[in-house]
Amino acid sequence: MNEIARRFTGASNASSFSMLANGYDLNPPTTRIGNRGFRAEFDDGSNLQVRHYVAGLISGRNLGTTAGLTQMNSRESNTLRADQIDRALNAVSTRHGGDLTANNFRQLADWIRREICAP
Repeated sequence: MNEIARRFTGASNASSFSMLANGYDLNPPTTRIGNRGFRAEFDDGSNLQVRHYVAGLISGRNLGTTAGLTQMNSRESNTLRADQIDRALNAVSTRHGGDLTANNFRQLADWIRREICAP
């Protein structure tokens, strides 16, 4: 998870502290992927949805689905369309993180393809 955090969010590691600190764009991600390929309900046009998904994944992994979702949604408003889209992505990414274990981590790619990627 540390390498995923560094590569896709710019955080120094996958700790909750590092992820929260980096949520303010302190460090850019080392890998820029873009925003294409997301389902319409997860595409806010920001070019940062991969970063956002990974932050939710790690938050769900670190804190569990419910607490991870609460943490991620605390950074979003209820009124802006882009934040509503981010909240929808948070619901899926934190669940993926909460469900992720050493025994099923290879299923993550399938979860992403099935639930996040455009058909």
